[in-house]
Amino acid sequence: MKTFTAREPERPEPAATPDPRQLALVWIDSDRATILRWRGRVVREDLHSDVAPHVRGTEHVRRDARIQRAGADRQASKAEARRNEHLRRYLAEVADRLRGDDEIAILGPGTVPERLRAVLQRRPARRGLAPAVSVTPSPPLTARQLAAALRERLGMARRRRTAGVYRWSGDLPRAPSGVIKGPRRVASSQGRPVDVDVDALDRRP
Repeated sequence: MKTFTAREPERPEPAATPDPRQLALVWIDSDRATILRWRGRVVREDLHSDVAPHVRGTEHVRRDARIQRAGADRQASKAEARRNEHLRRYLAEVADRLRGDDEIAILGPGTVPERLRAVLQRRPARRGLAPAVSVTPSPPLTARQLAAALRERLGMARRRRTAGVYRWSGDLPRAPSGVIKGPRRVASSQGRPVDVDVDALDRRP
């Protein structure tokens, strides 16, 4: 199983009260798991599994239908047994990475998130306190979407960014001399006056 840890690019973070909880956000399916935690910034860990896809059947071969069906069933049973064993080891590996967390929020499609919750709940509690585990169905999410979901669960303010030249949401930049540089233009909320005869509009049939 391949694993690697990644950090978000260095960016200023909004001021927020540190959350005392050890919260882990996990997105998981049978192919990969992504674990996110807050360590002054979002820290991401990815695990890739070797779980094979489900067997969908065998090619048609001209032979006795009963023999073919029995052979196909045996092959499918063996393949499914191997898949379940790989899935069991994969979920155990993910659960091992979550031993020190007080709260675990699991996202993902299908039945794998629920299976991970079952593995976590069967494990002995750490310091007598079992982690709070929740499962929420979710489609695949980008790294930014996962990071935003983690910040939201921690109650942190959403990161605001400057958009275009008309508004500025962060600290104003400074020149090397220390002089503050403002945006080139600030949009006005006042519209242009329109010369319209309102009384004439009211008299229209």
